[in-house]
Amino acid sequence: MTPAHQAGIKRTDLQRHDLGVPGREVVQVRVEFAPGVAFGKHTHPGEEIVYVLEGSLEYEVEGKPPVTLRAGDVHSSRPERSTRRSCSVGLPSLD
Repeated sequence: MTPAHQAGIKRTDLQRHDLGVPGREVVQVRVEFAPGVAFGKHTHPGEEIVYVLEGSLEYEVEGKPPVTLRAGDVHSSRPERSTRRSCSVGLPSLD
């Protein structure tokens, strides 16, 4: 089961486009977490940019201490590094 298909996580694909660099694309998604739900460790083939719309999110990149992101915060990570995310507090129910 992929993280976006586990209970308490809702993924909505917003756009997917080729970039000006051959073999590269941009994928923009909205991911909603129920309180207390966590993604397992995983990697991305490209850069990742996170923007928190509401609530807070604990974000951990392999080899670095976890950071807590709150509404309005932005964070980015390099490709192929293992990341883990969990919703801490404040998001509405996904029922």
